[in-house]
Amino acid sequence: MVGTGTPSLHDTIELTVLAAESGFDAALVLPPYYYKPLSDDGLFNYFSRIVAAISKFDTGIYLYNFPQMCGITFSTELVARLIEAYPEHVKGMKDSSGDMDYTNNMAATFRGAFDVFPGSEGPLPDAKEFGYAGCISASVNATAPLAAKMWRERDAVSAAEIDELRELRATIASVPMVAAVKSLVNIRMGRDEWRRILPPLMALSGENQQLIETVADRLGHSH
Repeated sequence: MVGTGTPSLHDTIELTVLAAESGFDAALVLPPYYYKPLSDDGLFNYFSRIVAAISKFDTGIYLYNFPQMCGITFSTELVARLIEAYPEHVKGMKDSSGDMDYTNNMAATFRGAFDVFPGSEGPLPDAKEFGYAGCISASVNATAPLAAKMWRERDAVSAAEIDELRELRATIASVPMVAAVKSLVNIRMGRDEWRRILPPLMALSGENQQLIETVADRLGHSH
């Protein structure tokens, strides 16, 4: 799965077609976030154009719901329209809203017809109850072994392991996420180039870096 969403329909189509031609199974597509507010009809037309452009490929479209960044939330009605119109291409959603009522409603409403991935590993213990397809989370770069256990052995994990996973995720998310993940990978790999970040983002320093080093210790990574 590769992200192809931009504010430009032309650019999004070009990137999504490139993803399809390159053999990606799926494209993760943000809504066009520059012009707001947007109607469901407008968003439906936008995604219809994208689907039409990749109609000869098997590449799936996954909606990227991230209202904190985009200022747009996919409605249940819009998702239902897209699934009904394009069941072969509109396959699911990554929901990074952090609103578990929304996530759970999406998963329950479209269970079996539409994959819902929370944007955090914290909800994984509830995957069976609500029907999540897994999770798509930046912090899994650091928590992968525990997150994978939570997914594969969900009926056997202990309450302490659940608490540990959720606490680790919360700690990582308490500082700038991209910098935190890159710092954790730097510590694990022992390669300083992993801490390099392009502006406007900044590498961690001071107390934030110390906090992430404690997470690395808990994960068994040296530094």
